[in-house]
Amino acid sequence: MGRSRPEVAQMLMELCVTELEDVALDLNGSRVIPQPVVQESAHPYTDDVTHTGHVYIPGAESLRVEFDRQCSTERRHDPLTIMDSCGRIVSIRSGREWSDWSTELHIVGDELRWKFSSDASVAG
Repeated sequence: MGRSRPEVAQMLMELCVTELEDVALDLNGSRVIPQPVVQESAHPYTDDVTHTGHVYIPGAESLRVEFDRQCSTERRHDPLTIMDSCGRIVSIRSGREWSDWSTELHIVGDELRWKFSSDASVAG
C-alpha cells in the first residue's frame, strides 16, 4: 500500500517516529519502570499455617516470578501455590532442592495470587 500511496506511507512513518520520540523522551512522565516485588515468609517458617497474598502491577502485560536459591519447604506437605488473577493454578512448588524452585514462572496479566500452607510437622 505504501508504494501505491506514498502519502499514506509518509503519514505512517511520521506517526511511528513521533511515538518513538515520545517514548524516548517520556514527555508525559507516564512511563514508570516497575520495581521488583519481594514477598517471603519467616525463616524458618511456622508450622500449621496458611498465608495468602497477591502481587499487582497495574498495566503489566505479564509477571515473571523467580525464587531465591534458598527456597525450601517440606516436599508435598508445605506447598506454595501460585495462581493467576482468576484463581487458576499456575504452579505448585515444594521441596528442598534448588531444582524444585529454579524454573521461572511467567504469568499473563498484571496480577497473581499465592497461597502457602504448612502442615504441623517438619518446617522448611
